[in-house]
Amino acid sequence: MTDKPLPSDVVAAPRLPRPGVARLLSAWTLALLIPAARWRTRKRKDARFGRVVLLFEPFGMGDIISLQPLVRILREKGYEVRFAARPEWQPILAPWVHTWIACDAPWARYTRADKYAWSAYRRPAHREFIRRLRDEADGVIGLEPRGDVRSLLLLHWAGCAEVASPPRYLGTRLAVPPWASRRVPLRTRARRWEQNLQLLVALGETPPASCEAPRLEHLRPAREPGGSARIGFVPLSPWAPKQWRPERWVALRERLVQAGFEVVGLCGPGQTAAAEAALGGAVRVTPCPSVPAWAEKMTDCRAVVSVNTGPMHLADALGIPLVVLEGSSVLPLWAPSGPASRVVHHQPRFPCAPCWQVGRRTRCETRCMEAIGVDEVHAALMDVLAFRSEAVDLRDAMP
Repeated sequence: MTDKPLPSDVVAAPRLPRPGVARLLSAWTLALLIPAARWRTRKRKDARFGRVVLLFEPFGMGDIISLQPLVRILREKGYEVRFAARPEWQPILAPWVHTWIACDAPWARYTRADKYAWSAYRRPAHREFIRRLRDEADGVIGLEPRGDVRSLLLLHWAGCAEVASPPRYLGTRLAVPPWASRRVPLRTRARRWEQNLQLLVALGETPPASCEAPRLEHLRPAREPGGSARIGFVPLSPWAPKQWRPERWVALRERLVQAGFEVVGLCGPGQTAAAEAALGGAVRVTPCPSVPAWAEKMTDCRAVVSVNTGPMHLADALGIPLVVLEGSSVLPLWAPSGPASRVVHHQPRFPCAPCWQVGRRTRCETRCMEAIGVDEVHAALMDVLAFRSEAVDLRDAMP
């Protein structure tokens, strides 16, 4: 199945994964600490902080990109925006954020050793993050876009006057306890960036009826994207069940080379060997050590084929023709929004999809990616290339 991105009001309400008993007990146990954190900080509601907000998003590149429309609107409305996130993501939102707080939140890492080892919470970087967060959060409005009780507890403890979040952990049925935050409306058929706009309700603002999807023009190189015959492959994700078989990448590359395209693999810093293995050793891999480097290399491509991962959202926000190989992520929550973007998936075939995107590999997660064939990915790629050619022709014909 190849889905062209559709308006959220015509996408069926997705099935959402249910939390296991251990995850549910952990979340509600942490939530019980929030009243104590609120009493401990004795937060004040000072009128001079009414136009200051602090956004906290400790996870990946795609999560940060999804907040661009919200942050842009806040800036336009005269709010001072403080943002706590990983330092490597700062270029994404640099034009709109007043204060960037370098985040070191162990629970947002990908391995159990980093998430749960007590030593991770004693690192100098983590202690410095906590100090900065307490300085910047005191008395301001905290916005937490995931419904993550760990983050909510931290924002209350840091001294936020009020904290707002969605009523459920993003893309799941795990409810946020009513005392943990001021809960904003949930749009179950929305993409991530559309749901983020609901945080405006907590500030007494009305979310816009229509809004432009994430666009990162400031990261785009001066040249026009897609001028070459190069196709970029992005094969890696932090979670193995999101990856496609190496032999299928090889088969797709062979078809593209026969058609006269050049194929290049793209990966993050320190991932070259893993990307080469994921692509079956048949594609030259170029590492991208930073967000501007990702933007530079992807703009060199006429189109990008990617698993569902952070750089995929960057390609979409740069307006690069894009084909996404989707396994078991919640749709349309994690779908791209660009008119030249396509999602290839087979979720309707599997009653257990979508599912949690963390933890050990499961048979269901594997089946979702196993069902994606080379022919349909190639057809989707030809579709987005044709769409771009038509768009360029129409632009050139305009007076």
